[in-house]
Amino acid sequence: IETGVRYMLYLDDYLKNNHLNWERLSQKEKRKLLSAAYNGGIKRLEKREWNIEHMPSETKKYVENVYTE
Repeated sequence: IETGVRYMLYLDDYLKNNHLNWERLSQKEKRKLLSAAYNGGIKRLEKREWNIEHMPSETKKYVENVYTE
């Protein structure tokens, strides 16, 4: 669990420092991006300009299944 939490904190920090509009996103959007980065890879998400719809179908399904409002 500790390793998973550390990785999520790393991803959160990465997104804060590299996503140009991070502070303007809603909490819902931030959680979805964090979930997509966790499942599909932060670099892959960044290469796709932070667009979850351009991620592999497995990642899109993961975000849908994990994210609950």
